[in-house]
Amino acid sequence: GNNVADYQDMTVAISGGDLAGKVLTYELGNDNSDVTVATNANGDVTSYQIKKELTQNTLYTVNVSGAGYRTARYTVTMNADKTLSVWNNVMSNEVTVVDDTKATTNFLAGDIVKDNNINIYDLSAVVSYFGTVNDVTAESDYAKYDLNRDGKIDSKDVAMVLVSWGN
Repeated sequence: GNNVADYQDMTVAISGGDLAGKVLTYELGNDNSDVTVATNANGDVTSYQIKKELTQNTLYTVNVSGAGYRTARYTVTMNADKTLSVWNNVMSNEVTVVDDTKATTNFLAGDIVKDNNINIYDLSAVVSYFGTVNDVTAESDYAKYDLNRDGKIDSKDVAMVLVSWGN
């Protein structure tokens, strides 16, 4: 289906290891032959799989970023397939990281100003665009304020900032 609404400005960047200073960048929600998209019976996207095969037993850095969301950064040893679950708004999301141990990550909605704190500055940013329509059918300047990507900046977006407040 049309994923632009859910994944506006969402990017996965892989660097380090044997990439010799290169950064592999994948934009989610766009047609990309380097990414496999899995969907459920309703046609909703459940996951993206990067097709690039990375060198075994090599350490890479994976950054997942998106408008209005805190950037998630992982250091991953590629000794098996890895699953990084980042599209959520909860405090206890397990991901596989170095040496196949489990760790908790916070990839929370509401970090509008990208300072790794969800606070009054982020709330002010969302409230200042309250009532604005976000065009979810195309790239939009308002995507980072429409945290639930429903096409409007409203009380649901303000609530997402408040739920993540102080983190």
